Amino acid sequence: MTKLREAARQVLKSLEQRDGCLSPHAVIEASRSEDNPLHEYIPWDVENALKKVQLQAARNLIRSYTVQIVYGSRIIARPIYVRNPNKQHHEVGYRTLTAVSRSKPQIRSAFLLAFHTARSHLERSLSIAVEGKFETDASKINQALDILDTINGT
Repeated sequence: MTKLREAARQVLKSLEQRDGCLSPHAVIEASRSEDNPLHEYIPWDVENALKKVQLQAARNLIRSYTVQIVYGSRIIARPIYVRNPNKQHHEVGYRTLTAVSRSKPQIRSAFLLAFHTARSHLERSLSIAVEGKFETDASKINQALDILDTINGT
């Protein structure tokens, strides 16, 4: 971990200790000072920050459109738009899932991206279950990750 990231982590820890809870508002207030290690992580150029907020709002809007489908006994919110598999990770763009599904390589790429996101959420859940000593839950999450390993071919 770089010195700056470690210093920022320490500031976050001190804010949580001071307030009993870490909030984005406290982080912004603490980071206003240019000598605070958090300062570099917050956009201070208002025009640039506004563009980032607008882009995130647009992404949220695009991802909010779903249609409910039934698979087995589950009702699933199927996305109408997915990230364009033809784009590099730093590029932006979405396509309808229907359009992407016409190409086996594209639908596979869209699946793998969603799959890796789900895996990351499960790994985070596992780390919390382990920390909480929820052994039964941790074991089940670990089993789910083992199953995911077979799907992904790892």
